[in-house]
Amino acid sequence: ILTLTNGLPLAILLAAAWVDMLSVEEIAQEIHKSLDFLETESSGVPDRHRSIRAVFEYSWNLLSDDEKQKFTALSVFRGGFTREAAEGVAGASLRDLSSFVNKSLLSPDPVAGRFTVHELLRQYAEVELEADPGRCDHVQAAHAAFFADVVSGAFALFPQSDQPQMLNIVESDIENIRAAWSHYVATKDGEGVLRMLPCLVIVYEIRGWLPAGDSLCGEAIDAFAGGIDEISITAYEMSRSARAIFSTLLGRPAEGATEAAEALNNLPESTDLTLVWFALESYAMGNVYLGNIEPVVAVLGEWIERFDDLQDKVWAGGLKNYLALASTFEGDFEGANEILTETMAVYERADEHWNMTWNLMMLAMIAMGNDQPEEAAARPEERREGKERRSRGRP
Repeated sequence: ILTLTNGLPLAILLAAAWVDMLSVEEIAQEIHKSLDFLETESSGVPDRHRSIRAVFEYSWNLLSDDEKQKFTALSVFRGGFTREAAEGVAGASLRDLSSFVNKSLLSPDPVAGRFTVHELLRQYAEVELEADPGRCDHVQAAHAAFFADVVSGAFALFPQSDQPQMLNIVESDIENIRAAWSHYVATKDGEGVLRMLPCLVIVYEIRGWLPAGDSLCGEAIDAFAGGIDEISITAYEMSRSARAIFSTLLGRPAEGATEAAEALNNLPESTDLTLVWFALESYAMGNVYLGNIEPVVAVLGEWIERFDDLQDKVWAGGLKNYLALASTFEGDFEGANEILTETMAVYERADEHWNMTWNLMMLAMIAMGNDQPEEAAARPEERREGKERRSRGRP
């Protein structure tokens, strides 16, 4: 409750008036739902102190029409925003933001370079925005487009050495990104979903947000089921293949393998090759974990050639790692080691860490299979020391 009210004395007082009827958890839930909960009917209380809404309305009426337009648009943000986001979505300049800070409508964080709206103020502004449905739709669309750009820009860093930066970009705005995703799902915008999906799958997998990733993909599957145009079909099948990854990692490999196979077969021929990669990964992951090695080798062998032909060596290497994993499970440690040595060279040149991590894990598995525990333990240590040496050699 203190967090929701940001320690606002009147809000705390109005919330405390409910303790004889509700638990503190229930009071917090009601505040989340609506700021109108913080209201009193007690006699002898001045009108301006009867509710939080009355307090905000007094401050609201001091704003110009232009300021009201911009501040209501800021209510679309979740978890704060940058000045660039405020300009891109709400048309609020740095001068506008400074004015809102001076009027205690925004809280700045100079270190993070972000601004936040007090949650109760945000709720008030959101109600004002929703009073104009056309403008509300426009602002929500602008918000979704802005953060789809953020996510796709972050994803462009993935095959490079800037993967930590990709994670930081997404995590710092994860609440806004989830809101953008929800907008595209709710409006059945397949292009928006496909722009965001690859990056979110990687981030959710790396961070171990597996149940959340499973749910995220399920939302899109429900939204695009039964679609007849190519974009909707692609969004549906890609969401299924992405969910198959989380299903497998959550201990449901048979379910994941089946869904991935269906999705891979149903993807339109014109599907972007990067998206196909994720469908192939989910197919390989589920089947290898089940021990279905032959179909994985057959399918990946065909597609790896296409990625290699297009000079997508990092993406091809990611698929080759699954061939190595299949060989490891079959006890062919020599064949697996040959593949992993080849792909490790690709990752070293690109300084690509995500697939390299899987590569190192499998090299350690091979060492264990050969009864060489010391070598298995040394694998990640060698990588860490090598990285430190290269870092010291850089400008």
